[in-house]
Amino acid sequence: MGTVEEAFDAHRSQIKELREKDETFRQICCDYECLSTLLSGHHAEQQLKHVLSSLTGLEEEIRSYLIAQKSRGHEPK
Repeated sequence: MGTVEEAFDAHRSQIKELREKDETFRQICCDYECLSTLLSGHHAEQQLKHVLSSLTGLEEEIRSYLIAQKSRGHEPK
């Protein structure tokens, strides 16, 4: 895990553009990266389940943003 760009390597330029333009997307990315950091920190197993569940949900939100941007014809530069 790690950064959003690492998780969605093929979409780096699109992610950069969305981070610059969209506050909600930027916050989703921040949440993802914070949870990813927690995951790498060897916390209790129960916390791990919650973190993994949240990361999965955030990945889906990020994927939705990427698909929506592409369908509107906003390809990264």
